[in-house]
Amino acid sequence: MNNKQLRILAILAVGILVVISFWAKLTAKHTPTSITFTEPVIYVAIQSTEDPREYEAIITIANNPGIAGFNLALDFDNTKLTPVSVIENDTLMNGIIFSSNVMGATDEQKNAMPAATAVWASASDSDENGSLYTILFRVSEDVSSQTELTLISRGISNREEQSVDFILQGVVLDFCNFKAIQN
Repeated sequence: MNNKQLRILAILAVGILVVISFWAKLTAKHTPTSITFTEPVIYVAIQSTEDPREYEAIITIANNPGIAGFNLALDFDNTKLTPVSVIENDTLMNGIIFSSNVMGATDEQKNAMPAATAVWASASDSDENGSLYTILFRVSEDVSSQTELTLISRGISNREEQSVDFILQGVVLDFCNFKAIQN
């Protein structure tokens, strides 16, 4: 091979490495690193999808002392994000009810939502840890800034209907750098 061919191969190799690096950042699972799990906590973890305009917000519980129900809301800027769907995850399988305002909503209703709510109830306390549910969000066109997803409790209780306290941790999505920042 001559020098020109070697330079072309080197440029191609660097280009491939840049694309791989970018793709790894885009598809990486983002989980909080600043939380110490010594207290009961419910937090938002962000995972990108194959579609670069969609993200999954995974609502996750840790150090669960035992709950039989919750009513949670995830506030977001509906000019930047639109909820597409909500999926109940394995941690909630013993529940008797799971509902969300996203389920069955029209596209027009989803576009106007300021929060995605989820309600779950069970006949007995569950002390399982892990992902509770996942909200799939579509990013609005031409968004190139940050947006905050804030987790709000409208009630978390045990089987005796006593309130159970949790630390709630939201997340900031940075569309410029393709990353999630725990807040």
